[in-house]
Amino acid sequence: MKPRSSFACFTAVLFTLLAVALGGSVDLPAQALLAALAGFLLILAPPRVALPSRPLLIAGVLLLIALAAFLPEAGSYSTPWREYLVRECQLPRAIDSAGPWLRTPQPWLTAQGCGLLLLGAVWGLYLIAQPWEREDRMRAGEFLVFGIAFLALTAVLAFTLHFHVPGWTQEQNRGWFPNRNQTADVLALVGIVDYALIFDRLRKGKRIGYFLLLALFPILIELVISYSRAGILLFFGGVLIWHLWPRPHLAKKNPASLKWFALSAALTLVLVAVFLTWGGSTLDRFQQQASDANTPSDFLDFRGAIQLDALRFSAQSPILGVGLGNFEPLFSFSRIDSINGNRAIHPESDWLWMACEMGWPAVILIFAGFIWWLRRVLPLENERGESMRRALIVAVIIFMIHGFVDVSAHRVGSLWVALLIGAFAVPPRGKLVSSTVTPILFRGLGVLLLVLAAWWGGSIAGYPTPPTTATVARNKAIIATDNPSPAAIISAASAALHVAPLDWSLYYDRGLAEIALTNAIDSAVADFATARALNPYWIALTIEEGQAWSAVGQPDYAVDAWSDGLKRGGPLAHEAFRQMTGLVQIHTVERQGLATLADDNVDYLLLLLPSSPLDEANELTDHLLQDDPTLHTLSAAQRAQLFDGWWKQGDQERMMQVVRDHPEWDSQTWLYQAQFAAEQSDFQRACEIAAKHVEVPVIPQSITTRSVDDLAADFAANPDNLSDGIVLLLAQMKSGQTDPALDTLRALAKIPDNPHYLAYIAAQLLTEKGEWEHAWNAWQFYLQP
Repeated sequence: MKPRSSFACFTAVLFTLLAVALGGSVDLPAQALLAALAGFLLILAPPRVALPSRPLLIAGVLLLIALAAFLPEAGSYSTPWREYLVRECQLPRAIDSAGPWLRTPQPWLTAQGCGLLLLGAVWGLYLIAQPWEREDRMRAGEFLVFGIAFLALTAVLAFTLHFHVPGWTQEQNRGWFPNRNQTADVLALVGIVDYALIFDRLRKGKRIGYFLLLALFPILIELVISYSRAGILLFFGGVLIWHLWPRPHLAKKNPASLKWFALSAALTLVLVAVFLTWGGSTLDRFQQQASDANTPSDFLDFRGAIQLDALRFSAQSPILGVGLGNFEPLFSFSRIDSINGNRAIHPESDWLWMACEMGWPAVILIFAGFIWWLRRVLPLENERGESMRRALIVAVIIFMIHGFVDVSAHRVGSLWVALLIGAFAVPPRGKLVSSTVTPILFRGLGVLLLVLAAWWGGSIAGYPTPPTTATVARNKAIIATDNPSPAAIISAASAALHVAPLDWSLYYDRGLAEIALTNAIDSAVADFATARALNPYWIALTIEEGQAWSAVGQPDYAVDAWSDGLKRGGPLAHEAFRQMTGLVQIHTVERQGLATLADDNVDYLLLLLPSSPLDEANELTDHLLQDDPTLHTLSAAQRAQLFDGWWKQGDQERMMQVVRDHPEWDSQTWLYQAQFAAEQSDFQRACEIAAKHVEVPVIPQSITTRSVDDLAADFAANPDNLSDGIVLLLAQMKSGQTDPALDTLRALAKIPDNPHYLAYIAAQLLTEKGEWEHAWNAWQFYLQP
């Protein structure tokens, strides 16, 4: 059985590396290829030893739970999300698309998810069923390390030299997965294994240990480039656990063991020092997090809020979940704490994601499988290869822990790496028992995987197979082409909605096409309403819809869309209303609609007022004063905003009449009162109001003992000397020389960077002389910011 074991070892690592190299295999084409390869492998080289019963039972029950999504719904509206779909989204056909109402609202997407679960479960069983020999496990670990090191080196070069690797879709070109945390997860797991292999091989005097040491560098460099704090913590945390793991031979003070322990600890310290020195932007993220330790970032708050909302959402269907592939659309309208303009594609946890889509019993089953695995791999014996096995166990444990805050187990590339490492950690089972059932079972599963690959591949190629996400993507590509006809968009969107009936963007695109057809307005209204209901907290959607309605001459529908969006917008509604005011023209139906909304919302009124014509401004302010004559419901900032807009856009005389009846507002309206008096040529009253309310500036005191004449002579000799001029001015004021002081002020005003309080002094001096208009001009200059 040794050759077969070696072959399985080689192919298992090769397929795992392929899963990573294909951009993490997050897309259907890569998954179809892996399903086909795995299917052929199971048929050609199935395991021939008895398969442990517990993992087989767990995998089978998990698949049954996933398939339970196709059972008929127990009641018409048995869950809150289904009530919402029918009541708010008006989607009875969407949730009834497969005949009788099923538990899953999107049967085809759930079927694809079940296929992906089958692929992962079968591959995991295949790895567990292999009779891994100790040396095979060591060679497989080396193969895995060198393969990931090669991919890491490729990623480093791509990032450094700015070229793109086909199939890798990371936005900043920092790795093979679209999400940097999944890239870092794989690097951390394999880096821990590499770390242990280095010392295991060097301790045995094998030169390959030096090559493994070299392989560690591209892995760690790419780990830094990936820009993931989680990956750094996983790697160094895993290495620390590997070091601290109790080892009986160290307790006996074995000199050789102590020597290698010291060397490995020294290498760890060197790696930490290197990261602290050349950690770049990734190190900056840690430093920023440390500096903000007392003020958690909005991003961290948002992740926590998603976790809390996902936990609540899982309680809606706690036993069997909502069905695979349904979290994103159903969670979008079930949020409470995490409401904002961003959609949550998944919860920030593998465990919560599984609980939401498959129910909490599925989570318990996975933990039961983990416990079974721990009982198989522990306790460690003081044997050859024990150091590597310890690293393998640590890697799997941190993968499980990472699943509480990330979703690496939902990505084929990272999951297959963890499954392979977990299978390597299981020690040989002693005497192997041949089985005639096991190869039959796996060949049958291989055929099933080939059928799955054929289904997915046919759908990708456009053959008339059962639809998948590839069908949706193909129809979305038609919609996204340049200038497609409305009929083509409607046809493509309808075809895609047959597969993904909860995709809000398809309703929106179909609605945009329908408003171009005069006989499809009612359908457009329904599709837009559904899109808004399915994506209730993305208020930009309603803004764009309103613009589309306005463009085709349907202003009433535009106002309806905006009004609905503002109701759903929560804290984002304020800024959305500001955007809406910038999109409408004065004296239009849309503007009247916004004004009507502002009648019942002070924040909207204050946003609309600065751009209002006179008649609209008067209506808005009159309506506000009718509801709240004393403005006691407004904050000081809101009153200041109201008075500013009222003064600039409204009837100033009417404003003054109201203001005079409310002297309690004087602290915020005195400037408008002064300006109004000045406009009526009552400059004396304007100056008196200003003198009463303006805060006295800090003016230096003159401490000179020289005479005014001497000071005047000095300033006359050096008229650009600001200090001499100010000393002269203060002396002239102190001695009551008003006219000479004003002359000095005029001279000081010509000097650059003169102090602002000179305008205040000028206003005071001109007031003493009764030159009210000039005094008001000085006040105006002083009041300028």
